[in-house]
Amino acid sequence: MRARILQLGVYVAVLVAASTAYAAPLSNTQLGVFQDYLSCRSRCDNSKVSLLTQCTNQCNTVADAAGAARTGWDKNLNSTTDRVDYELAVLENRDAGAGTLICYESSAVIPKNACGLASCTATRTAAECADADGDGI
Repeated sequence: MRARILQLGVYVAVLVAASTAYAAPLSNTQLGVFQDYLSCRSRCDNSKVSLLTQCTNQCNTVADAAGAARTGWDKNLNSTTDRVDYELAVLENRDAGAGTLICYESSAVIPKNACGLASCTATRTAAECADADGDGI
């Protein structure tokens, strides 16, 4: 019986993990660190090429020292961390799980007005999918 309960617990944990595969919304403090990181990276991009690596490493060190889990910053899952990810993180934070500002598609954060658009454009043109409800009809 005990083994069966343990087995059931593992099954439930797997289901919960699968349904929440996306990174958690960032807190206000985490958003502040993210914004500081992006500002730092922007300054690096405007610096001399010879100093770019050193500058970028400094930004990473500052973010790490602030306890930032940068793995949760790539909100659109395109393998880069940029201003778009920050804006999506702000929307996700403000949405607070209500589903009124964002949705999740393949674990990526999507602004509410673009939810379902990817599935529409798989079979229709972008112009067709730009109708009021985004279904291409």
